[in-house]
Amino acid sequence: MRVVPPRPDESPGDPLAEALEQTAWALGGLKERLAQATSGLEEARFTTLAEEELGRLFLRAQAYADAAIAEAEARARQLVAGAEERAERIVAAARAAVSELVVDADLPTGDELDSLAGTLERIRPLLEALRHEVRAQSAAPVELRHLPPPPRPAPPGAQRSGT
Repeated sequence: MRVVPPRPDESPGDPLAEALEQTAWALGGLKERLAQATSGLEEARFTTLAEEELGRLFLRAQAYADAAIAEAEARARQLVAGAEERAERIVAAARAAVSELVVDADLPTGDELDSLAGTLERIRPLLEALRHEVRAQSAAPVELRHLPPPPRPAPPGAQRSGT
């Protein structure tokens, strides 16, 4: 405890004056401590709000990334399905052409077999082109439809509507 020297207008041994001085000094120290505690409390509350806001931002960013991944997967599935459908149509057309050749032929002669072999050779580039197209479609980068930007965060201290 700090001892306060007597003022010149007071007598040195006045216990009441000394008690009043000591009380005033103690009250000043308590006010200073209260101000420090209040300041620390405000800093702690601000830190808690900042941490909560970071958590909300992280959750929104995660939801945005999940939506982008889901859309990319859906687009990839569409591309593969389209390529498969085109491949099935080309193969069906090739089979129909071969069936028509076989039905039209009674018993193949050497010339007819050569003609059939020629037809098969003409179909082969179509099949190779199909294979190449399917590979190209599978290797092509997936173009994502632009997603809208994530919603802006609420200012700290604003009340949330869902809570």
